[in-house]
Amino acid sequence: MADNVDNDRIKSEKNKIIPKNKITFFSSHKGFLDNDLDKSYLFSFPNPLVRIEYPGHVKNVSKAIKTLGGIQDIQRSVEGKSKLELNFHPNSKYSKGCVADKIFNMGILIKITKPNDCSDYSYEIVNVANVSFKFNRMSDFQYLPLVAKETPENEHSEVEYLHDKIIPNHIPTLEWLTRKETSELPPLLISPKFARFDLPQVKFQTNSSRDFIALVRPEGIAFPDIKKKGRPDRRVLSFRVSFIKPDVTIPIQPLPAAVEIVQDRHLNNHLAVIQELFQKKPIWRKISIMHKTGMSNDTIRVLLPCVSYYCSGGPWRLCWIKFDYNPLNDFNSRIYQILDFRIRSKEGLHLKVERKRGFLAKLFRDTPNDTVSEKDYVIRPNIIPPARQMLYQYCDVLIPEVQDMLAKLPKLPPSAKFDIRNGWLPLSFTEHCREIVNKYVLDAVQNKIMAGKEPNPGSSERAVESSDSIVSLYCSKLLSNIRKGVTTRDSSTENEESIEEISLIEDETVETIDTNEVVNSLPERILEESDEEDSDMDLDMEAIEEINEMLN
Repeated sequence: MADNVDNDRIKSEKNKIIPKNKITFFSSHKGFLDNDLDKSYLFSFPNPLVRIEYPGHVKNVSKAIKTLGGIQDIQRSVEGKSKLELNFHPNSKYSKGCVADKIFNMGILIKITKPNDCSDYSYEIVNVANVSFKFNRMSDFQYLPLVAKETPENEHSEVEYLHDKIIPNHIPTLEWLTRKETSELPPLLISPKFARFDLPQVKFQTNSSRDFIALVRPEGIAFPDIKKKGRPDRRVLSFRVSFIKPDVTIPIQPLPAAVEIVQDRHLNNHLAVIQELFQKKPIWRKISIMHKTGMSNDTIRVLLPCVSYYCSGGPWRLCWIKFDYNPLNDFNSRIYQILDFRIRSKEGLHLKVERKRGFLAKLFRDTPNDTVSEKDYVIRPNIIPPARQMLYQYCDVLIPEVQDMLAKLPKLPPSAKFDIRNGWLPLSFTEHCREIVNKYVLDAVQNKIMAGKEPNPGSSERAVESSDSIVSLYCSKLLSNIRKGVTTRDSSTENEESIEEISLIEDETVETIDTNEVVNSLPERILEESDEEDSDMDLDMEAIEEINEMLN
């Protein structure tokens, strides 16, 4: 009766791997004690085992341990001092072994007993293993020193194992080295390593199957074209033309890939709006199109290569020009040329003017700011430029004097030559326009200063007063920079990339500054200095008051 009870208990508990009359506890899992477990089923194993998954059927354990380097090498591998290596020919110097991977996981060694004359069985937990070695790596190519006894060699030839002759078991004597039999041995210089990798490579190429089938079966198989989704297309979809060189080729139509992308994104209606704009004006800037249409930068970037080509250099640089339109053949394109206007001085570089491309732009790519206002590409009276350097088309310089100068430009004869720097405009036209724009910006800054000096009574307007004082300070400094002009070094020191220090005007009389000399001294590019050196609050207020008195 007792035997039947024990057998029933074994059958009911066999899926749980619980011993028959023992308490089991895994020392590496002491957290199990925190749960509500029956302590009668807990047992501690003080000496855990090491599991080695041997890649073969082991008949002789001692020989299997010898192929692993012996107990000492296994102990060193468990301690982490070396890797466990399996070598089926440990006595051969030409045999290359296979290295095992050490894995830390829990394993249980179970002993199962089943009598031959009974269908029931019994089992018990012998021990646990927390370290295992598994041979997942490939073994290197084996090249054993086997030489055919007869020549020529064929598949039925007998071979001779020359390992003991090439590598003796003892220190060779002089007689062994000088005898004829040793000198006639064939040389066997084998590379110490053949394979470059011991793990199988899973980095399959995209079209490897196509290349293999094309090699095996020349007639080939029709594969469907698979397009990757989710990654933006980085192909060059636009034409780039520079008018710095005299001979240029004007594109007539867009690339097929650009039109295909527009059709895939279903932007045909947006494309019609862009085409209508280029019918009104053949040359546009991207920022002006964004303001006119209200489209985002990503949409405009896809649509523009379908209706225009990009000008990378010359009087129309950074502009998009309609296909099949050559501004070199039409002098009326001079109103679309670029005016480069800059607020320039060493102190002006330290002004807190918002940058076009800030340092934090890369950190906020997920939330792009595509809002564009008119002041970003149009200059009017009483308007202060939003940045230190602004590029305007002459048709967008809505200042009366500049528009009158454009209207009074004479028609050019067919023999007129195009200038690479000035385009179809006179030589001094750009300098005069900069002088006029500079004057209007000076007046706008002065009006801003006067507006900031007006009192704002009331406690509720104190915040506005403090912000106006900051704007007034900025405008006063900007006014002094524009008023003073720029003093640069001689042309021989242009490569030093430095600007001389400028002191504020202390005399009561204002010196007359030649604007042409100031403009001609401006370099083509301005160096963006670090924002860490800003010191706007260190401005001399007494000098500002003297400047304001002179202006009044």
